[in-house]
Amino acid sequence: MGTPPTQQNRPRFRAKTTQPLKPKPDSNSKVFILFLLIMKRNISINISGIIFYIEEDGFDLLQPYLESIAKYFARFDDSREIIADIENRIAEIFQEKINPQKQVITLVDVQDLMTQMGSVEDFQAMADDDYQQPSASQANEATRKVKQLFRDTRRAVLGGVAAGIGYALRIDPIWIRLLFILSFLGFLLSPFSLVFSLGAYLLLWVMLKGRNDLEDEPDVKKFYRSPEDGILAGVAAGLSKYWNVDETLVRILFIISSVFGGFGIAIYIILWAFTPEAKTITERMQMEGEPITLENIAEAIKRGLKMEPEAEEGFWLKLFLAPFRLLALILEQISPGMRRVLRFGVELGRVLGALVILLISGTLFFALGTVILFFLGWLPKENVRVDEIPLDMLYASIPNFSSLATSGGITLLLLAVGLGILGLNLLFKTRLVSATYLWALFGFLLFSVSATAVLGFIVKQEFNYQGEYQKQLSFASPQGTTLLLKVREAGQPRFSGTSLQLKGYQGTNLQLVQVYSAAGRDAEDALNHAHEMSYQVSQQDSVLVFDRNFSFAPKALYRDQRLRMTLYIPYEMPFRMEENLAEILRDTLYKFGYRRRDMKDNLWKFNTQGELVCLTCPPDERRERRREREKEWKKHK
Repeated sequence: MGTPPTQQNRPRFRAKTTQPLKPKPDSNSKVFILFLLIMKRNISINISGIIFYIEEDGFDLLQPYLESIAKYFARFDDSREIIADIENRIAEIFQEKINPQKQVITLVDVQDLMTQMGSVEDFQAMADDDYQQPSASQANEATRKVKQLFRDTRRAVLGGVAAGIGYALRIDPIWIRLLFILSFLGFLLSPFSLVFSLGAYLLLWVMLKGRNDLEDEPDVKKFYRSPEDGILAGVAAGLSKYWNVDETLVRILFIISSVFGGFGIAIYIILWAFTPEAKTITERMQMEGEPITLENIAEAIKRGLKMEPEAEEGFWLKLFLAPFRLLALILEQISPGMRRVLRFGVELGRVLGALVILLISGTLFFALGTVILFFLGWLPKENVRVDEIPLDMLYASIPNFSSLATSGGITLLLLAVGLGILGLNLLFKTRLVSATYLWALFGFLLFSVSATAVLGFIVKQEFNYQGEYQKQLSFASPQGTTLLLKVREAGQPRFSGTSLQLKGYQGTNLQLVQVYSAAGRDAEDALNHAHEMSYQVSQQDSVLVFDRNFSFAPKALYRDQRLRMTLYIPYEMPFRMEENLAEILRDTLYKFGYRRRDMKDNLWKFNTQGELVCLTCPPDERRERRREREKEWKKHK
C-alpha cells in the first residue's frame, strides 16, 4: 500500500537561524541588558514556498510536528501530493496570523495550528479502521450564527463585498458574486436595475470596514468544479457535491433549461469560467464541507482507496429520480459507434462555437481600432456618418460625447477581450487566465457598462419630448401641359429624414402640407429645433421640383429632425413622375399595387375614389392581385 518513510518524504522546509541585534549597552543603563534577556532568536523557514519568521521555541515545537506528519503519510502512494497539501494549509493558517503589526510566528501560533489541524497521535489508532463519516451537521447548525458584516479584503476580487457577505452568512462567496452578476445583468431589461445594483454594491463598499484577518471557516463548503467526476468541465458534478443532490438530476436540469429558454447554457458557461477546479485533496475536502484536519485528510485518502457504501435513498427520492436514471441508462446503452458520433458532434460544436466567438471578438477589435484611427485623424472623417448623421454634427450635438465615446470604447475593448479569452478557452480546452482575473475583467466591464448607461441616459434626456409645426403651400395647376414631379439633389446629403406622400382631392390647385418635427428636452426646446430646418419646393411652369432633403441651420444640433409632406393633386388631373422621386416618395405606389419600375415614362392620375391609376401602364395580372390584396387588407384593418 505504501513505502517506508525516506528522506524525500520529510517536511520540505528550510530553517535559518537569525540572531537578534545586540545593542552595545551603556554602563549607566540597564535597559539594554533587560532587552537582551527578553529577546528570542528568530528562525526563517520556508513552507510551501513562503518565507516565515518564527520564534525559536515555536520552531522547536513545529519541527517534530511536521516530521511526524511526513512519517505517517509516507505510507501512502501519493505522499508527495498529500504533504504538499498539508504544507499549503499550514502556510495559509500562518499567513492569517501575520499582519503589519506582527511579522513573527510565535509559540502560541504554533499551538493554535496544532489544535486546529490535530496531531498524528490523535487518530493514529484509527488508521486501519474502516472509514465512518463523522456527523456533526446538527452541532454545526446549532452553533451557526450570523457574524458582523465586514469586507473581506484577503479573499477579495473587487473590493471584498461579496467575500465579506459570504463570510458572514457562512457560504461560499461565489454565490454572492453570482447574485450580483444576475442583478447587474438586469440592465438588459431596465437601465435603472443596473444603476440600483451598482449603487448598492458601491454603497456597501464604502460603508463596510475592510478586514484582512478573517479566518477560514473549516466547515463551510467551497464550490469547486470536479472534472474527475464530471463530463464537461465538472460543473454539474461540483454542484451535485455542493448541494448534495444526484448528479444526473443536475445535468438533466441544465439540459431542460438550455432547451426551454437557453439560459442554462449561459449559466453553465459562467460557472465554468469563474469557478476554480478542485485539484488537490484539501480542495476536494472543502468541496465536501469537511474541516482541513490531519484526521480528515487521512480519511479522505482511505475513501479514495476504499469507497464507502452509498446512503439509503428514500422511496419518494427514488421515484422522483427514476425517469432521469432511466434516461441515463438508455444513453449509456447507445452503441460505441453512436457515442463516437455524438462525441465528435460535441467536439465539432465546441470548435465551431469557439471560432464564432473569436470571430466576434476580432470584429469588435477591428471596429474599435477603426474608430480610434478616425478620432486620431489618421483616417479621413469628412464623409463618416453614424446612422446617416455626420460625425462632426453628432460630436457637437451629444452632451459629453467624448466621455460617452470613451466609456463605450472601453466597454467594447473589455467585451472583445472577454470573448477572446472565452473563445480560446473553448478552442484549446484550457484556462488561459485565473478566475481572479476573469472576475476583475467582469467587474471593470460592469463599471464601463454602467458608465455608458448613465451617460446614455443623460443623452436620452435631450430627446424626451417631440415638437412640430405645420406649413401649407399652394401651387397653380399647369394649363395645357402635364404636371411633372421631380427631385433635385439638395439639402442634407445621404439623410432620409424627408418623406412625400401623394393624395387626390376635390380642388383645382396643388396643395402641399409640410410637417416639421424634432425632439428636445421639453416641448419648447423641441419646437426650436424643428425651426432649425429649411426646405425648398419650386415650381417652373408645369414642373414641381422637391429638394432631396431639408437643410440644417448653422450650428444646429441633431435632434431627430423629420419632414413629412403630403401633396394633394386634384382628381382626374394627369401627371408624370420622374423615377428619382421614389427617393422621398412614401405610402403612395405600393398600396395601389404599383412598383418603382412603373414610374418612368408613364402617365398617372387620381380618380374620384382617391385611387392612384396608371393610364399608360401595360396590363399586369400580378398588379391587379396586389391591388385586390391591399383592398382586402384595408377592409380588415
